[in-house]
Amino acid sequence: MGMLASIMTRFADQLLRFEGLILLLVAPLLLFPNPITPWAALLLLMLWPLRWQRRGQLSRRTPLDWAVALLLVMLLVGYAQAIDRSLAEPRFWSMLLSLAAFYAVVNTATATRQVWLWAMALVLLGAGI
Repeated sequence: MGMLASIMTRFADQLLRFEGLILLLVAPLLLFPNPITPWAALLLLMLWPLRWQRRGQLSRRTPLDWAVALLLVMLLVGYAQAIDRSLAEPRFWSMLLSLAAFYAVVNTATATRQVWLWAMALVLLGAGI
C-alpha cells in the first residue's frame, strides 16, 4: 500500500506541476463547445481537490478572490436564467476558461520570471500565434 500511495502522490504532484499544459490542452474544447466540453471542464475541476489534498489549500489567496467568487456566482445565475441556453453556453465555457487561466497563473507562477512567461504566453495565444 505504501508504494501505491507514493506513486499516486508523485502522479498528483506531476499533474499539478503541469496544470498550465493541461489548461492549454483543454482550452480549445472550452472555447468551441462540443459534446465533450463538460468532460474537459471536469478535468480542470479535478485539479482543485488534488491541490487541496497535496498543498492544503484550494488556491493561493489573491486580493481578487471575492470579486472572482461574485463573478462565478453571477455567471451561474446568468446561465440558469438564459432564455436560449445554446447562446449562453459558449460564453459560460469561455468565462470558466478565463477563471481557470487566472488561477493556473496564480497557482503555478512562484517567481517574477514565471509570471512574465505566463503573460507572454497568454499574449501570444491571444494573438493567435
